[in-house]
Amino acid sequence: LPLPGRLEPLLRTALADRSIGIRAIAAIAAGKARIKGLADNLRPLLSDSALQVRAGAIFALSRLNAGVDPTPLAGMLNAPEPSQRALAAFVLG
Repeated sequence: LPLPGRLEPLLRTALADRSIGIRAIAAIAAGKARIKGLADNLRPLLSDSALQVRAGAIFALSRLNAGVDPTPLAGMLNAPEPSQRALAAFVLG
């Protein structure tokens, strides 16, 4: 990953993108890079219409020790869709 100083503005823009996939991956990248400056940009994604984006936000905020509730992932672990179960398992570690 590029240096967090270079990555932060790119991710800030990506977190607001129209694309579900871009928002989800941007959230995960923010968490992996542990960019605390994006916590305020990640919080609104906890109520995103897309499950993948909400899970990415939970992952990122957890990695930032930002006091996020991972409870919504419990339902994903029992989802009929394998990709939802896999995503929940990834986020939970």
